[in-house]
Amino acid sequence: MTIQYKDKAQTTQTTAYAEDTIESARAKAARMGCFVVFPEPTQLFVDIDTPAGLRTFVQNLPRLRGASYTVRPSQSGLPGHFHVTVAMSRPVSPIERIALQAMLGSDLTREILSWLRIQRGIEEPTIFFEREK
Repeated sequence: MTIQYKDKAQTTQTTAYAEDTIESARAKAARMGCFVVFPEPTQLFVDIDTPAGLRTFVQNLPRLRGASYTVRPSQSGLPGHFHVTVAMSRPVSPIERIALQAMLGSDLTREILSWLRIQRGIEEPTIFFEREK
């Protein structure tokens, strides 16, 4: 399996998924002019990329009683793309984080890739790429 992305110059790059490590994520982020952020134990990172994802987030967040959130534009800068950090009232496991993020409308491909990272033994599979402010 391969992953495609655009670097700072908007050139399409391809990476083999087997090479997907935290180190390769940091290198990829640097090529994109970004840095890697990991969630705190009580945080979810929801990657909203579609109107349907946003609707799912708005509909399902109230079911997580006591959760609060902050929203900022995604590093892509594309309209309608958001990074949402949800603060939970308790710590969540990595697999629970992935499931909750998916239930809140996060990009499903991203969540499947995170699940695959767990299967490969990567302990912190969830990341955001952020730009310097």
